[in-house]
Amino acid sequence: MIRRLLSSRVNYADPNNIGACESPKKCRCNYRFQELFKPHVFGDILISPKNRQYNKDGLLDLEGHNSYDERVVMECSDACGCSWRCPRRQLQRGQQLSLVVYYLDDIRGFGVKAAEPIKKGQFISEYVGEMRVLKEGEVRDTSYDAGFALLNRNLKDPLIPRIGVYALQDIEVGEDVTVSYWSIDRMQEKSEIQCKCIEDCPNFLPYD
Repeated sequence: MIRRLLSSRVNYADPNNIGACESPKKCRCNYRFQELFKPHVFGDILISPKNRQYNKDGLLDLEGHNSYDERVVMECSDACGCSWRCPRRQLQRGQQLSLVVYYLDDIRGFGVKAAEPIKKGQFISEYVGEMRVLKEGEVRDTSYDAGFALLNRNLKDPLIPRIGVYALQDIEVGEDVTVSYWSIDRMQEKSEIQCKCIEDCPNFLPYD
């Protein structure tokens, strides 16, 4: 489930702040961000996407991180005149870190551990969906899961958003790598679904 994150703060990126692009005079990323992700009103809520940018080391700037913000990372393209090694092209280069996939239990399924140190703000991997192995003769109900052809009927590759997973804190070798879907305050609100990310986790999963 992907939850739309809302923000009431306006955050128009300064076109002069080109982040870490190696071709600053030609970089068009922030201009494109302003044109594509302008603040807009949804109901009575002002939605203002936050433009997250890489530093010269390729780490995402997470200053003032808020789980409720709508966050966008605008990466460089050939229009910027930079090379494939530009710090602002992390997701395009794919996963560079070593990770270990291991089996947890029947409830949590498989998990991921860091096989090398991961820095705060570092790109870990791309979130591309789920893999399900169906037993012979088993048919998956599409009442809730729409077919891929329906979702992808009129889309071309450049129009499909990509979801990157970044480290919110330093991760040591052997530590679990997990996805934070909700803020801590929301997970402390009691519900009927208890979080089982680790043994004896005191948190709960929100319904929406």
